[in-house]
Amino acid sequence: MKTVRLFCIAALASGLGACSHQVRKAEVPITANPNDEIVRLESDVNRAYQEQWDVLADPEFAKARSWLSEAKKDLRDGKNQSEIIDDIAYSRAYMANARRTAESRTARMQELLDARAAAIKAGARNYPKQKSRIGELDDRFRTLAGKRFSVDKFKNLQADYLDLELSAIQATLLDQSRAKIAGARRDGAEKFTPKTYKRAMLDLSSAENVVAANRHNPNGYGQAIERAAASAQFLIEVLDASKRPTHDLREDAAIDRVLAEREAFRMKNQLSEAKSKSAEMTQTLQRQSRELESISETQSLQKILQSARKEFSSDEADVYQQGDRLLIRLKGMGFPSGRAELPSSALPMLAKVKDIASELNPSNVVVEGHTDSTGGPELNRELSQKRAEAVARYLETNGLD
Repeated sequence: MKTVRLFCIAALASGLGACSHQVRKAEVPITANPNDEIVRLESDVNRAYQEQWDVLADPEFAKARSWLSEAKKDLRDGKNQSEIIDDIAYSRAYMANARRTAESRTARMQELLDARAAAIKAGARNYPKQKSRIGELDDRFRTLAGKRFSVDKFKNLQADYLDLELSAIQATLLDQSRAKIAGARRDGAEKFTPKTYKRAMLDLSSAENVVAANRHNPNGYGQAIERAAASAQFLIEVLDASKRPTHDLREDAAIDRVLAEREAFRMKNQLSEAKSKSAEMTQTLQRQSRELESISETQSLQKILQSARKEFSSDEADVYQQGDRLLIRLKGMGFPSGRAELPSSALPMLAKVKDIASELNPSNVVVEGHTDSTGGPELNRELSQKRAEAVARYLETNGLD
């Protein structure tokens, strides 16, 4: 397999410059897929950032990143594959050097690395002030990493990273309150609402101190953070009330007005919540009532079903349930062939049906007629209708509506 094995290259348009030191390029197959190689290289660079090579192994790691950027640029510009592979090979070579340097320094710098990692985790790169500060500290770290250093310099830098961690934690927890207080100060809070402003500042300062004493214990500083946030918001509302054109209130009157407005808002929400809970409870009770009614109806139907089955012999009728309906299929009606008059022998069975139906009190009773085994379909349909009507008349005549 053909590989790239050059020692140095001439000056590049990207500004990497002529090689001031020779570095043996890594072996990257000329047939390798540039896209895949760049993706793998970016993954390795990201992992190296997590291991803090950017301060442990500068400038090797910086050169590795520069060559990676050059590879990505050449790929975008449509350069030939050999040039892109060259870029990747140089980046890989510097990554290998950076790894050796980082591994040789990690053990003696571990406490410093831990302090820096804590500051980054706390969000030091998320806020302008803290981001600028971590840049300054990282420059000092790189200087220390490359030479012998005194214990004092090491400890001082470690302390500065820990201070930065605290600053980032406080920014995350308190910057919103700080911004509200600063905005109120610009709007004249010290003049118009001095007592409320002073209280907000005291609560903010107290929260900062509590966080400093409990930076890794949210349970220890939670209430102080909430109190500072509440005071900052109260300051905004009191200042607004004091400066409304329609009111122009002094501070004490503005405080009373804000408290009254908050109480009215609280009561309105409380009433709304009570109405919502009442509606939910009504729906729950209605649902439970329907469920109980359904259970009661089912139990009643089961009871009547069992009772009905005892009334008929197997030769007289089949009694069974179909959904919410009770079906009685009479077998022994004994209609004469071709006739629809009720035979006297069937009357006792029909009396049982009437009694069962009366106990069940159904919303409606459906009677379906018997057919003969002889005769045509049309004649049988007519005969079945007449027999059903005869049974229905009997039931109505005997008190079943």
